[in-house]
Amino acid sequence: MPERLLSSIAHVELKTPDLDASVAYAHDILGLDVVEQQGGSAYLRCWGDYYRYSLVLTAADEPGLGHASWRAEGPEQMETAIARIEASGIKGEWLEESFGHGRAYRFTGPAGHLCEIFWDVERAVAPPARSRPTPSARSAPRRAGSASASSIT
Repeated sequence: MPERLLSSIAHVELKTPDLDASVAYAHDILGLDVVEQQGGSAYLRCWGDYYRYSLVLTAADEPGLGHASWRAEGPEQMETAIARIEASGIKGEWLEESFGHGRAYRFTGPAGHLCEIFWDVERAVAPPARSRPTPSARSAPRRAGSASASSIT
């Protein structure tokens, strides 16, 4: 069996021509929490996600995928994954630091999608006043102005 190099998909960046509407939809309808907004991007986290954020929404002229990011199984596995990527003929670049995680290797995959791999990551810290939602609260969409939207956020 091949060595497992990546532990999980860490986050995805989506480009959006209407950042405010996309953030409102992700928060009010999908139930994600906004953890940070900076530099034309909003960082949101799914309930129960271990990392600081799950989704990045970035203002852009056209909608699309900004990048997909994976966390390596460990620092050695990250180096092995990058060596395999480069051995396949793909060359990337090192990003010394990004919001919510440390050094990352960013490259364009064979299908043209921008991807990155990293190891060091900031863990999520749940707000102290938030309790675990019931199964029905997790499955019900939140709507702006509804009781569930104001009591969960």
